[in-house]
Amino acid sequence: DQEGILRNSFQKRYSARLVVDNQIKDWLKVGATFSYSNLDERLANASQGGNNIPRMLIEMIPIVPVRYPDGTYGTRTDYPDMEAGDNPVAIENEDIRLLKSSNFTGNTYVDINFTPDLDFRSNLGVDLGSQYNPYFESDKITLTANKNNYAEIHSYQRVFWQWDNYLTYNKQINTDNSIKVLLGTETQKFTYLHYFAGTEQMPDNYYQWYNLGTGAIPHPPTSDAYEWAMTSFFGRINYNYKDKLLFTATGRADGSSRFGADNKYAFFPSAAVAYRLSQEDFLKNSKVISNLKIRASYGLTGNSEIGEYKSLALLGTNTYVLDAQRISGTVINTLANPDLQWEKAAEFDVGLSLGMFDSRVNLDADVYVRNTKNLLLNAPIPNSSGYSNIYKNIGKMRNKGLELTLNTVNIQSGDFRWTSTLSLSLLKNKIIELGTAGDDIFPGPYFLDNTTVLRVGQSVSSFYGLKLLGTWGTKEAAEAAKYGKLPGDLKFYDKNGDGQINDDDRVIMGKGIPTGYGTFSNTLSYKNFDLTLELQYEYGNDVLQLSKHSGQDRTGQANSFLQALTDAWTPDHQNTDIAQIRPSYVGGDGYTTGIFSSKVEDGSFIRGKNLMLGYTFSKSLASKLKLSNLRIYLSAQNFFLLTNYFGYDPEVSTYGDAFAQGITFYDYPKAKTFLFGLNVSF
Repeated sequence: DQEGILRNSFQKRYSARLVVDNQIKDWLKVGATFSYSNLDERLANASQGGNNIPRMLIEMIPIVPVRYPDGTYGTRTDYPDMEAGDNPVAIENEDIRLLKSSNFTGNTYVDINFTPDLDFRSNLGVDLGSQYNPYFESDKITLTANKNNYAEIHSYQRVFWQWDNYLTYNKQINTDNSIKVLLGTETQKFTYLHYFAGTEQMPDNYYQWYNLGTGAIPHPPTSDAYEWAMTSFFGRINYNYKDKLLFTATGRADGSSRFGADNKYAFFPSAAVAYRLSQEDFLKNSKVISNLKIRASYGLTGNSEIGEYKSLALLGTNTYVLDAQRISGTVINTLANPDLQWEKAAEFDVGLSLGMFDSRVNLDADVYVRNTKNLLLNAPIPNSSGYSNIYKNIGKMRNKGLELTLNTVNIQSGDFRWTSTLSLSLLKNKIIELGTAGDDIFPGPYFLDNTTVLRVGQSVSSFYGLKLLGTWGTKEAAEAAKYGKLPGDLKFYDKNGDGQINDDDRVIMGKGIPTGYGTFSNTLSYKNFDLTLELQYEYGNDVLQLSKHSGQDRTGQANSFLQALTDAWTPDHQNTDIAQIRPSYVGGDGYTTGIFSSKVEDGSFIRGKNLMLGYTFSKSLASKLKLSNLRIYLSAQNFFLLTNYFGYDPEVSTYGDAFAQGITFYDYPKAKTFLFGLNVSF
C-alpha cells in the first residue's frame, strides 16, 4: 500500500505464490508454480499530454488562489491576458485515472530420467491477465472540451501460453572429457482483446464512469484484437576437456507469425570457446595469477518485436456523405509487405577473465562488435502512393563496446573486510546504411514530430532541431528584419543560407545514448556490522528537455522558470539565449516552442544509488529465539544526485522508445527512499 509523490496517487498490490515439487519415483519428478497478483492504482497524470500536473505546477500564477471562498478552483483565465492552463490541485482531485488489474501465472513441469545420462523435461506455462482502466474528468477542469465532464472505460484481456521440451544427454566420457547435448522445442502464443466505451456531458459529476448511459454525447464504442505465435527448434552441444578447454555450439530455428509468408523462419547459429590457461602447468603454482581464462564467441540473434500484422495490408473504416446521408465504408489503412523478415544481429566477442593474488583481484573484460542488418523500421514512402510509410527491412547498424568488471578485496584483516566492485560499459552506436539512397528517417511521432532522426553515420536517438546562436541584438536589427525578426528574438543558424529559418536548417544537436555507464560499490564489514555504498554513473549522453518549451521563452503571460525572467533579453542585457519577454498580442518568435539546441543538455550524472548499514545478530541469540538468522538494516536509495542537468533527473525517457531515449516532457521525479528492514530466517 504505497502513496505516490503527488497527492491522490497510490498503488495497492496483493500477491500470493505457491510452489510444489514432488519426487514421485526415482526417475520421475513433477512440480508447479502458481502466482496471483491484484493491482489497484491511481495514476498521477504526470504525463498526460500538455495539461499535466508537473507542468501546471510550474506555470500556475502565484496570485491565483487554489480555491475561492465558494469552493471553486482558481484558474489563470480568471485574470486578463493570462495563458490558459488548469489548476494542478483541480487536476489532482478531478482527473481520476485508475488502473485495476489481475494476473495469474502458472508453470508446470515433468522431469523424466530415462538413464543416468539422459533426461527429458517438459514445461507448460500460462499467463492470464485482465485490466480495467476507468477514467473520469469532471467539468471543474477548464481545459475539457466545452467544459463538459467526460468518462470512459478501457478493458483489456490477454492470454499467453508457452510449451517447452528439452532432451538432455550429459556424459562423462572419461577423466578428461565430458560432453553435453541438448535438443529442444518451444511454442508460444499470445492473444489480446481490448474494448472501449466513453461519453461526456453527463447531468452530474457524481456518476463518474458508473453510468455511461446518462451522457448526452456518447462516443462510438471501439474494440480491437490481435494475436501472435512463435515456434522454435534448437540444439546445443557443450564439450569440456580437463575443465580448461570449453566449447559450445548452438543452432536454433525460430518462426514468427509477424513476418511474410515466405520469411517466417530464420536460422540463428552461434559458437563459443574458452581456454583456462591457469590450469596449465606453467601457471598452476603461480603466486600472482590464480585464474586466467580467455574466451571468444560469435553468433546470430534475431528481432521480431515490431507488433502484429506489419507484413499484411490492414483494413479500416471511414465515413462518407452520399446523397446527404452518412455512409461508412472499408478502406486499406496500411500497405502490405510480404517480404518482411527477421532483423538479424551478428556479434563477435573476445573476453578475458583474470584472477590475481589468490583471487583478491578479479577482472572480467569483453570487447564486442555487433552488426545488425535488415533493420525493421517504419520507412517513409512517396505520398503520391496514398500512404506515408511502410514497415521494411531497411538499413544496417553497428554497436561496438567494451565491458569491464573489477572485483577486489582491498583489506581482509581479522574482523575487518573491505571489498569493491567497479563496472564500466563503453558503447559506440552508428547507423551504417538506410536503404539504397540513405535518406533520413524520422521515427516519430513523439510529443513533437521529427524530434529525432536516423541518419547514416550517426547514432540512433540523435536529437534533431535548429541550432540556436543566441538572440538578435539592437545593432543587428537590419539583418534580423531579413528573417522577419526583431532585436530580442531568437537567432538561429541559417544552414543553407537561403535567408529563411525552417526545417531545412535543422542539425543534429546531441544523442540520448550514453558513451559510458556503470556502477561502483563498496562493502565494509566489521564483526557483525556491514556497510554498503553503491554509486551509479553515466556520461556522454544528452537530454532533450522539452519541458523548457513551456517554462522558458514565453510569448504569453504565465509563470516561468526563474532563468526565463532573470536572463531574458533586454536592451541592457543582449548576450543571452532567452528571447525578450513580450505579451502574445505584441508578437514574438514563432520558434520559441520548437526544438532547438538550448533545450539539449548534458545528461551525465553520478547517483547515490544505495547506502545500507546492517547488523547481524549472533547465532547464539538467534538460536535462543528459535531462529537460524536475524538481521536488521537501514537503507537509503537515490539519496543524492550530482549533475549539471536542469530538471529533476537526467535518467529519463518519457516516450519509452529505443529511438527516443533521453527525451523528457515533465517527467515524474524519482523519490528518495529510506527503509528500515528486518531479515528473519527460521
